[in-house]
Amino acid sequence: LFSRGGSLSELLLTDLKATYGDQAIIAPRAWRYSWIPTWMAFVLEANESRSQELTAILGVTPQETEITKIDSALIDGRWFLPGETSVGIIGKRLTETLSIKDLPAKVKLNGRPITIIGIIDESILDHIKDLDQEEITPLEFRTMGSMTTWNIHITSKDLLILPFNDVKSMSGTLVSVAIRFNNTKDTERVAMGLFDRYSSEDSPYLTIYYSLSGSVHLFFRGVSVLVLGWQYQIVPIALGALTILNIMLGNIQSRIKEIHVLSSLGLSPIH
Repeated sequence: LFSRGGSLSELLLTDLKATYGDQAIIAPRAWRYSWIPTWMAFVLEANESRSQELTAILGVTPQETEITKIDSALIDGRWFLPGETSVGIIGKRLTETLSIKDLPAKVKLNGRPITIIGIIDESILDHIKDLDQEEITPLEFRTMGSMTTWNIHITSKDLLILPFNDVKSMSGTLVSVAIRFNNTKDTERVAMGLFDRYSSEDSPYLTIYYSLSGSVHLFFRGVSVLVLGWQYQIVPIALGALTILNIMLGNIQSRIKEIHVLSSLGLSPIH
């Protein structure tokens, strides 16, 4: 489930867990930008002389590894464990900037202690796609004004990955929920049921992608306009156009002598 126009409801996530928690793997994702909801620059510090400002933070759960195999991007350390907090995963470039050589490593995020437990290969993470064929990293909103596009994502070289609950506690936004059902035969039926249940005029931007037999399908709410009876208007419109043309030609014909006289006196044809 993905919301193009904003965030998903927390009640939706709670309802999903209560309804399908025993039938599927549920992996919510959250994004937290440095300027949403209020401006607060994210500074990751290893010591007083080594720090890096971050644009956004990605929040995921331990179950994400069973959905997108995101742990395949790890080159050192490990992924999150259930219930774990105040731990983080960063890219290789950030480890070099912060001079992190061994794991686990202690850093601070705006004064908040964080233990770095994993290092990822940015090139691998940036190529991990969700069902909508886009990255799971936050969108690059800083280019929205000039490029007006919704498919440019922040590269993982300056990205901090935290447990989902940690990002939510920092006023992060729930942006998508990935669900992998144990019984794949019911995927289409469940996807349609989810769309009918959760998509409404109150949440028109909700889009549901689902994979079936190696192909990706989606449900989304759109607007369509149906015009009836247009074929019956062709003849009246044509008659009206011919009538106006006939009136214009008649006016010109009735003033042909006047036009000749004015032309002989030097009146420009365009007047």
